[in-house]
Amino acid sequence: MKITSGVLKRVAVPALVAGMALPLALATSSAAQQPGPASTVTRSGGTVAYSAYSGEDNKLRVRAEADVNGNLVLVVEDLEGIDAGFGCQQDGPNVAVCDLAGTVTRISAQLRDGTDTAFIEVSTASTVNAGTGADIVETSGGNDTIDLRDGVGGNDSASCGGGGSDTAIGNPGDRIAANCERRAF
Repeated sequence: MKITSGVLKRVAVPALVAGMALPLALATSSAAQQPGPASTVTRSGGTVAYSAYSGEDNKLRVRAEADVNGNLVLVVEDLEGIDAGFGCQQDGPNVAVCDLAGTVTRISAQLRDGTDTAFIEVSTASTVNAGTGADIVETSGGNDTIDLRDGVGGNDSASCGGGGSDTAIGNPGDRIAANCERRAF
């Protein structure tokens, strides 16, 4: 059989295009599997500050936990990923440790957009700005301030854990538990 240039073009060009598309598809697939940017946590003096990464449904949890020496350290966890900044140490892709829990005097959390959850499980004064999105915020027995205002009523909820003098501010229809001593809409 004689191969003409027309037959060669009809076979070779699609094969060449397919050959170039395969590495591109593999590279795209590999990039999609790489973890995205993470939230950050830092410590300056007695303040631990958490900043959620935009575009994620962040799942923040702050707790005290005994380290290998039996000391209670402050553990900050975000299941969507977290980067330990100044004053904190990385302890896995989702966990940072920010020194002794008893030396922390304030926790500040910026949740940003997305359907976020924040559980502050220590009795340290906390300030949480829920940002936009349908958020759930629960704090413990500190003098806490929770800001749910995002311009949308009824999509957020807050619970203050009692034991302090807490303030929660939301939009009409947001759910604010009675254990938040001062509630405003």
